[in-house]
Amino acid sequence: MRTLIFIVLLLGTYGACLAQEGPRLSLSFTNQQNSLPFTRMGPVHPGYELAYQPTQNQTSYGSAGWMFAVGAFHHGFPADGVYARAARQWTWKTGSFLDLTGSAGLGYLHTFTTEPVYWQNEAGEYVEKAQWGKPHLMPEVGVQATLFPNNRLSPFFTYRFAVETFYSHFLFALPHNFYGFGLTYQLTH
Repeated sequence: MRTLIFIVLLLGTYGACLAQEGPRLSLSFTNQQNSLPFTRMGPVHPGYELAYQPTQNQTSYGSAGWMFAVGAFHHGFPADGVYARAARQWTWKTGSFLDLTGSAGLGYLHTFTTEPVYWQNEAGEYVEKAQWGKPHLMPEVGVQATLFPNNRLSPFFTYRFAVETFYSHFLFALPHNFYGFGLTYQLTH
């Protein structure tokens, strides 16, 4: 009986290893907004993101896997930011023309104020404070539409909603919307 269970598990693992998509790199250009989801598109606060998707496991509906990314955005006021994030992705294949992807993840955001910050010293004078930035936790959900997913180079459009937590002592969270477009490159075809 043990031998039969071992053979079944071994064959299941072998099949899962065969049913995989190769790793991908993505570069996207984003527009970052501080607003509730889908409520505002402008003005443009430009950003970029570089992402890596390791090998994705095939499922009956598409594929599932992880995505790791680093990026930055220029907001001007109140702050600019750099971030690193990881997300679990589920892709539904709708044919050779379009893939739809949903994701949920967690990231680290570090913001830098764009205006000088002052503090009062012991003598009562206001002096400019050194700018080291501020760390934040950033949970997120997102959707993505990839055109011509079977090609080695595929364009995509993406939307992510993220919440910047521990924003300040009087406001716990600040919503972020990231609208973007870019290209994904499949490393092995």
